[in-house]
Amino acid sequence: MDVLLPRSLEEALRMKAERPEAIPLAGGTDLMVDVNFGR
Repeated sequence: MDVLLPRSLEEALRMKAERPEAIPLAGGTDLMVDVNFGR
């Protein structure tokens, strides 16, 4: 898994255009805890 950290909407849109398979995620703190612990 790669994590992209855009600093602006423009940068986020450019990243999404460059990597169409990327899935935008906001507020993923709980999700990432589960991923890190293999749940």
